[in-house]
Parts: sequence; structure tokens; C-alpha cells
Amino acid sequence: MGNENQSMKNIYLVVIFLSSIKAWSQDIPENTRHVKYVDAVIYDQGDTSEYNRTVTYYDSTWKVLTNTNTLASALTKGTVQVTVIDRKDKKMYSDINPDGDTTSSIVYLYDAHGNRTAYYQILDGDTINRQKRTYDELGNNIELWNFKNDRYFLKFKVTYDDSNNVIKRVYFDPSGTITKTVTVQRNYKKGMTKWYEQKSGYPKKLTSESKTVDGITKSKILRTHEGINYGITLKWIKGGYTLTKMDNDNLVWKEIYDPNGNLSISVRVTYEEYP
Repeated sequence: MGNENQSMKNIYLVVIFLSSIKAWSQDIPENTRHVKYVDAVIYDQGDTSEYNRTVTYYDSTWKVLTNTNTLASALTKGTVQVTVIDRKDKKMYSDINPDGDTTSSIVYLYDAHGNRTAYYQILDGDTINRQKRTYDELGNNIELWNFKNDRYFLKFKVTYDDSNNVIKRVYFDPSGTITKTVTVQRNYKKGMTKWYEQKSGYPKKLTSESKTVDGITKSKILRTHEGINYGITLKWIKGGYTLTKMDNDNLVWKEIYDPNGNLSISVRVTYEEYP
């Protein structure tokens, strides 16, 4: 707990500093009423080695106006995502680089219940990825279909429990052969969740184990991996753990610790009303 308490103090000092900085690097869009800041910090032996702030601007109805939290912005540090179309049945976002050129676009289609039914990724005028989803009467996504070789194929199908949480996900290749099965064991009374993965021809293995207490989820890191988000490279080292606080489906904060219990990465989400 000592390391975690000291880490919390370091986080708050960084967040207070970052909160005093406005995103003057780009103009605030017209009709902005809400601003979301995501402050991501990488630590090296207790010292801040890198930080990044991503910003999302919303109008009074919480429609996204621009967003700097994209893969392109993480790689170029200068690209923003602009909302091109925002209707109930269709949304389109485009990444604009510092020269004002559109580098890529994403299109989502929705049904009458607000479920996302289709996805298209467009690069240089060509559709490079497309997907479609099906839902049950409760709005749970039960199937994902990918497009390849001029046809859609079932990528995975999902089974839910009585609480509408995932308990099984089966993956397929384009020929319809099962490639992987993911199962989930949940103990709601103890707040514990375990995810298992079994690839075709291999034994089942534990891939995720977490416990939620007082709204904070602690997850063991069972394998070393990394990914890009929030403008930084997130790294999870086997033997470490993460702490996550959510507000329904929205992230409040996340901390990643190394196997020695030292804080390595923190992400904080805050909001501001404008003007």
C-alpha cells in the first residue's frame, strides 16, 4: 500500500499541473460546451518520463466536434479526428493531419435501437476494413461478421448470462473453422472474474483474472504486451497488475503497476464546461 499511496500523490501532482494547461495548440471548435481531457503519464523509477494530453470537444448535446485521441494522433502528435456526419443512423469521423489533409475515415451505421450494425474503414478512398454486427432482443451483440474475399464470414459469436454479461465467445476463420474459444467465469458475490482462452489444438489457459472492491477493479497481468492509446504506448508486464475505476462504461482512471508494485503508467479523465 505504501507504493500505491506514494504513487497516488505523484499522480495528483502531475494531473494538477496538466489541468492548468489548456489545449491551445488547436482552436476550440465553434459550439463547444464540454471538454474532456485524458492525461496519460509514463513513470520511470518514480519520475515522470513522458506525458500526453488528448482532448475531445463536445457541443451542448455531447456530440463530438473534434477528438485528438486517435491512433493517427498518437503516431504523428498532430492529427485530430473531426466529426463529418452525426445522425442517429450514421456517423462518420475523419482524421485530419496538420496539413489539412484527410488521412483516413471511419463510418458507423446504427439500427433503430442505437445498436452499431456496420463499420467501414476508408484509407485513400479505398475501403480496407468492413464489419457488420447482429444483436439479440436485449441489445447484446451476439455475432460479428468480417468482410474478406468479396463476402462476409462469421468472425465470432457470443453467449451471455442472465445479467447480460459475456460468458462465452467463439471465434472462426473465413472457412468456418473454430480457431479460439473464450470462456468467462464470474462470481458476482465476490466480485471476481476469470477469462480463459483455448485455441484449436491447445489446452485452455487463464488469460485474465480480476476482482472488484468498492468500484475499483484490480487485474493481474498474466502476459507481457503493449498497445497504443491516449497518445502513449501502454505496457503491461507479466507479474504486475492494474487498478481501474469506471463510471458505468466510462473510464475515470487507470493505473498500471510493474511486478515490483511500482506505478508505471497512469491515465486520468476529467471534464470541463466551456466557456
